[in-house]
Amino acid sequence: MPEIISGYVELSQRDSDDIYPLDRARKPPATSSHVSRIIRYSTSIILACTLVDALAFLYLAYLYAQHALMPSADAPLELRSTYIGFDKLYSNGDSPPRTSPHAPIINLPRAISRVSSAEPSTVFDAVQWHDSSITVNGVVPDNVRTFQVSPEISTIVQFRAIDYGMENCTLTLALPAPHSDVQLDVWALSTSTRLDVRTLSWKTRPPRTERVGHATNLIGEVTFTPFQCSSGSYHTFEVSCATGGDCAVDFTIRGGGRDMTGLYVMQYQTV
Repeated sequence: MPEIISGYVELSQRDSDDIYPLDRARKPPATSSHVSRIIRYSTSIILACTLVDALAFLYLAYLYAQHALMPSADAPLELRSTYIGFDKLYSNGDSPPRTSPHAPIINLPRAISRVSSAEPSTVFDAVQWHDSSITVNGVVPDNVRTFQVSPEISTIVQFRAIDYGMENCTLTLALPAPHSDVQLDVWALSTSTRLDVRTLSWKTRPPRTERVGHATNLIGEVTFTPFQCSSGSYHTFEVSCATGGDCAVDFTIRGGGRDMTGLYVMQYQTV
């Protein structure tokens, strides 16, 4: 019978009850320290991975900024033709392959940029594509460009001929409205690589090689002497005010097609 002492009741003890010393009861389980070590190691690994990811992100951001925002002085890489073996195939005089007639195609400029002799170090058009539209096929450039010619300002235009067998080209100049008092010169520039419009200025523009055309009393389209445009080649031209002539041309090029204005190339079939 439990003894009652001052309001307390002594509980009975069975033989099956375990008896632990007081210091052992207060000691945490043996697994607690093991779990703590796992947590510390896991936290260290997570912090290390986060640091590595942050450094990798900063490095990629630096590479992107270096490529997109900073001019590159590296030599341009060679552009390989995608029409592998076509030259050998079509140069076979014994049995050349048959080809079907193809209508001429319009080649729009890859780059349009203005330069000024009054501001020889100024880069006017550092961004090649200005506006874009979201379509079912993705983001498509609107092909909105500024075409401007004055006694101090010239417009430089670059094309790239891609299609194989369409290697007879004719340069065409078309203004949106008649300009009876305008006199323009069109020059071929000495470059066979892609223009970097981020650094293009009057000082850095490629040198002129020859005058390919002179236009006066512009009404409608003016075509110039045909030239060979092999697949994969670049062709760069400068439109300037004729020496001693009057010119003030400033308009916005929008879209393309047969109503294209500005400077463009017509490519004709050669095979």
